[in-house]
Parts: sequence; structure tokens; C-alpha cells
Amino acid sequence: MDQVVNPPKAESDTSIEAALGLDRKGVSRKRRRFWLYALLAIAVVAGGIALYRWYAAAPPRIEYTTVPAATADLTVEVSATGTLQPLTQVDISSELSGIVRSVAVNENQQVKKGDVLATLDTAKLEVQIERATASAKAAAAAVEDAKVTLQENENAVVRASALTKRGMATDQSLEAATATRDRSKAALDSAEANLAIAQADLKAQQTDLAKSTIYAPIDGIVLTRSVDPGQTVASSLQAPVLFVIAADLRNMELRAAVDEADIGQVKPGQHARFTVDAFPDRPFDAEIRDISYASVTTDGVVTYNARLEVDNGELLLRP
Repeated sequence: MDQVVNPPKAESDTSIEAALGLDRKGVSRKRRRFWLYALLAIAVVAGGIALYRWYAAAPPRIEYTTVPAATADLTVEVSATGTLQPLTQVDISSELSGIVRSVAVNENQQVKKGDVLATLDTAKLEVQIERATASAKAAAAAVEDAKVTLQENENAVVRASALTKRGMATDQSLEAATATRDRSKAALDSAEANLAIAQADLKAQQTDLAKSTIYAPIDGIVLTRSVDPGQTVASSLQAPVLFVIAADLRNMELRAAVDEADIGQVKPGQHARFTVDAFPDRPFDAEIRDISYASVTTDGVVTYNARLEVDNGELLLRP
């Protein structure tokens, strides 16, 4: 009986590589695993070295600066608020009532002493001056008439006295002549007094005419102007302020309200620094000129006014 024997099948390359532990490229899995472990070990060693150097490094060096002990001034700061004002400020008013005829200056204009600021209408004043002039002339004429009369009566007394001595006139006529002379003297005195009154009235009217023109009393700058041409000025009760003139603004005054708790530390001659809202980042220098002894109480807070001199050469500060 015939027996059929089947030959063994040839194993594929894939099964052989699997049995030998090889990948498709022929690299051993064990070698791949070895390199992986080696890289991991190197990383661990490098990390350890880095940590060792980090902790073993020397701490940062601390340096100290020393100076010899010595005595010095201790600066104490005192804070206060205040306002800037010109050293000299003049409020100009009118002593007369009337209508403003012209205004010669504007605000922020520089003026010199004696410059015309404004003029009032002078028509009424000129009429009054003419009347006063006429009255003065009439009074002067009355004085001359009284002098002539007195001279005449004095001559009459001399004649009456001579006639009385000769027996050609009575004593009564001499007494009458003497009385007439005395009355002439009194009339002359009255006429001279009337002349003085008339001349005084004339001077008063002329003074009012001069006051109708308003002049600058100082050199400075016009801060405010409160009048316009055609405006009526009434100064019967209180003289109105028409102009405000400040002297040279290159030198100003700072008036600060110092709290009573700090007033003992503030003295004249001390230097100070201050700032204003217009220039918050720029300090300005000042020097304390004097401190008021009178206190000011505001809402229960007691303060003392200190006046400081400020150099405003750059004209940055304004009152």
C-alpha cells in the first residue's frame, strides 16, 4: 500500500525574523532597548550634576557701605497751603461820580506811573469852574471897593480930628467919622474873607477837574479793568474799584497758612519750596520773610499766616 508523505512547508521570512527577535530592518530589539536605557541614564546623571552645581554654588556676596558717625542737621518738613500775590497791589477808584468818557488801558497792559487810565466827562465841572472863577473875581472887586472906602473914611477921620482941634467941628462929628472908618475896616475884612472862600471854591472845582482824569499811581501791570466808556460811576457811598494794578511781578509774595502745631518749627529766613497746579512737577524756591502773630481760625482750625518772598524772574507764576 502506497503511503503519501507531504513535505514540510517552508516557513516565511516574517516568522523567522520574529523567532530571532529581529524587526523588519534587521535591528535587534534588545539593542534598541539598550540605547534607550543608556540615554535615560545619561539624562539622570546630567540632571544630578546640574542639581549639585546649583546647590553647591557660593551664595551671592553681600557688601556693606559704612561711613563714620557724625552730627548733622535734621530736616523737618512742614506742609502748608497758600496763595501767590504781588508784593504791591493797588485798587484804583474814582472819587467823583460821572460818566466815563474814555478808557486808555486794557488788562495785562504794562503802565508807568502817571499814565492816563481813564477820563470822566468834564462838561459839568467846566461850568462849575467858570462860575467859581466869576465868584472869585466878584469877591476880589469887593475887596478893592472896601479898601477904597476904608481909605476915604480914614481921610475923613483925619480931617474931622484937625477941625475939632481948631474948634471948627464938634466932637460928635469926629466920633461919627471914626465909627464910619471902623465899619469900613470890618467891611474890608468881610470882603477879604469872601474872596478867600471864592478862591477856595475855585480850587475845589479845579481839583475835581483834575480828578476827572485817573492816572496810574505806580509802575506795573493792569490785572483787572472793571469799567468801559459810557459807564456811569457812582461814588457817593463807596468808591468803586475801576482798575487793579500790580507792581513788578518778577517779585511776588506767597501767603501760606501754617498750622499751629507746626508754627514752632517755622522761622523767618528759612528756605521753602512749593508747587502750583500749573506746574505740578516743578518746585519753586521761596524764603520766609515774616510770620503773623495773629491767629486765623477757620472751621475750628487755628493757623498763622506766613509771608514768603518768591523770585518770579521767568514770569511763570501768576497771582
